[in-house]
Amino acid sequence: MSCPTFDKFVELTGSDFTALTGGMPTTRLLLKHVSGQAPSSPDTPATPVRSFSLLFEGACEPVLPQQTYEFEHANVGAFDLFIVPLGPDKAGGCMRYEAVFN
Repeated sequence: MSCPTFDKFVELTGSDFTALTGGMPTTRLLLKHVSGQAPSSPDTPATPVRSFSLLFEGACEPVLPQQTYEFEHANVGAFDLFIVPLGPDKAGGCMRYEAVFN
């Protein structure tokens, strides 16, 4: 189980992921946004992005606690991902989660 790269997550923006939650029902999370920045180096203009974050949205209930979950996606398979709940969106219609890669 290897985690997708920044470029792959960018391709998957707007698609659904499934978080396997152990004893709880599986949770569908929509990948809303990917942000990142390549390290600046004048010698390597094509440096891959290493630090980036993902923003997911899901149902307001149940709220997934901060921890590592097994995620699944039809195009990339299964991988582990540590997510942190950020609270509901401004409209209060869905819970937001963030995953950060350093």
